[in-house]
Amino acid sequence: MARDTSIVVLRQIEGERLLSYTREQVYKVLYHNGPLTAREVDRAIGDGSHDPAKRLSELRDRGVVKECAPRACRITGRTVLTWDVTSALPHEPRPGLQKLYDRRSRLIKDLKRVDDEIRNHGTTATKQGEMFG
Repeated sequence: MARDTSIVVLRQIEGERLLSYTREQVYKVLYHNGPLTAREVDRAIGDGSHDPAKRLSELRDRGVVKECAPRACRITGRTVLTWDVTSALPHEPRPGLQKLYDRRSRLIKDLKRVDDEIRNHGTTATKQGEMFG
């Protein structure tokens, strides 16, 4: 199956810095090696500092990558979606989408705080029980 790639688009993305550094790294890995799973992208980049699933979703929302057929990941062995580049230049995500991403991030942080409070409360309750029990 022929891939939907464009060297002109790649060079324009690089030359005009149309993507952030991290997004561009993910895009280039897919351009040269795709289609890949998120874990394979992460391994290809190699420094472990990326969240490939998040970057891939962001790139999809900008129209430069797409979800492809699932297959067994070469790293995990699990059947998961693969990702590949499109021949489109990036565009801004749909209006309001960034607000939803920001809201989701805040909710995740709030949930982590609540989890910490629950963990700490259990520890505090155990210590109080030992003191007064």
